Amino acid sequence: MNRAGGEAATTVLVIAGRSIDIDTAVAKAHGYPAVTVARYDLPGPGPAAVITADEIARTHKVRSRISHAQRDWFIRSAVTAPWAAVPIDAQLVDADPHVSGELYDRAEALYEHSAPPRPGT
Repeated sequence: MNRAGGEAATTVLVIAGRSIDIDTAVAKAHGYPAVTVARYDLPGPGPAAVITADEIARTHKVRSRISHAQRDWFIRSAVTAPWAAVPIDAQLVDADPHVSGELYDRAEALYEHSAPPRPGT
């Protein structure tokens, strides 16, 4: 039975291969910790070419395991990252891996700038 007294709701979402009905989805939304919304969702992104300690701290609200050493490494690494190579409005769908020297290669270079080895990996 659902909260309206009818039959259980039908599946409305499939997330990571798991089906969830509307009543369960609503219950999970109501149970979502307000602190997560306030500290993670609402602040929005910081400057495009900077990573800050506060941004890293926000990831902990969604259970990231970034250590203080890793946080410090990411902040230092961001200073020399090739941010300008990838336009702020770039879309992943436009990054064709078969076109040499274009968006895909530039995005890959940005990723590899912060790829392992980093502290704790």
